Amino acid sequence: MEKVVLGAKPRHFLKRLNAKYADNYFLVSHKEIANNFDMPPSTVNKYLKLLVESGHLLQQETKDIFKGKGSAKYQYRISDAGLELLGAFTFSNPIHEYLITQVQSENFKIKLKINYDESFAPKGEERYAVNTDDCALLLEVLLCKADLNGYVINLTRQKISNLVGFNTAKVLRLTKILTSMGFISHITPGLSGFFGIQSSVYQLCLNHLLYTIETQKPVIKVDLKYADKYQLPSGHLIGMTQSLKTSDLEKINSSNDRERYEALKNLNANLTAPNFKMITYCNSLMTIFAIRVLSKSDDLNKLIAILKGDVENDETDIRANIIGQLEELLDSTILSSEKISNTDKVVKALSPFFLENALNLNLLILELEKLGYEKLISLNTTIVSLKEPQLKVIATFESQEATEGVECNNYNARLHKSWRSQQQEVVLEPDLRGLI
Repeated sequence: MEKVVLGAKPRHFLKRLNAKYADNYFLVSHKEIANNFDMPPSTVNKYLKLLVESGHLLQQETKDIFKGKGSAKYQYRISDAGLELLGAFTFSNPIHEYLITQVQSENFKIKLKINYDESFAPKGEERYAVNTDDCALLLEVLLCKADLNGYVINLTRQKISNLVGFNTAKVLRLTKILTSMGFISHITPGLSGFFGIQSSVYQLCLNHLLYTIETQKPVIKVDLKYADKYQLPSGHLIGMTQSLKTSDLEKINSSNDRERYEALKNLNANLTAPNFKMITYCNSLMTIFAIRVLSKSDDLNKLIAILKGDVENDETDIRANIIGQLEELLDSTILSSEKISNTDKVVKALSPFFLENALNLNLLILELEKLGYEKLISLNTTIVSLKEPQLKVIATFESQEATEGVECNNYNARLHKSWRSQQQEVVLEPDLRGLI
């Protein structure tokens, strides 16, 4: 007998059966299942047949000789193989449990379909025919793999394909749909050659209008752009690695600087992807690191002092913890390859760039708090231009105002640095272009 290959849809159907019927047993008609799941009866028949043939469902004809029209003809029980499959197909994440529960509901899928019909097709593409179950399943998996701030890292398209049962082409198509609908805010494509193969970075929108968030307050999105030409931190990192000269080594006296030089040489030897891809990818990782540091701090002024190095002895543990967070992030991304040696030296080389970027974003958030924005919900940075370096920052805050909808305020951020005094200052000014 030919082995039955179970696709994503019948697997997802089995998951719904398990959630709907207690004790993994049910004695209901196919028509009733179709009504409960809002599916065509023919599709229910097809999936049940596949699950029985694959051994994931046990089917037995009922012995009731007086059964009337519309009564159940068969009784079903999920087999041990089916339970094992469900165990491998179950995703969870306590951080986003509330959102995951919503995505799994039929009501959410109905709203998803309506929202898709009203939204724009992906730019430059024809509108795709959408299956709400497929979109919801992929969104569920991404939420299960996302961190507190909605970032998904170290999850390649092939890994996603294995989790949901779709081929990689379909995964790409569904991510485009979720991006066009606003569930995915931004995707940084992965790299090949950056210490091996690096997976894409997905940023999810955790306050999408389709989510019913308890005690949700109006949100304010502040759109920031650096007014002055500002060397992107990731661009500065790549530039440093490529400007190394052998003569520089002769000028280095301290052992720490010599170790950093060797680490930068190691980086330069491994950064083989095109520059624009490396800069964009590094920028995403720097943003993730900065947000993680921000989210664990209750005092931005104190955090800024620590990042600048102006700390007391009893606060050095906090700085060590920040470096530990950086090591953890790098271990799960660019240092995950077994080919990398001397990882400590690589972390030392990268840390000044990551810490400086975290400092810059902390200064921005502090300035925004002075304007009255209090609880930061999400933070996203996007490189607008590499030719003339431009960085766009979108920060979303809870609003204390009982206003309807979303209030948008545009500001230009001017970053001033004085390397001699080690002081940095951010000035925010309203962007009045188009208003005057």
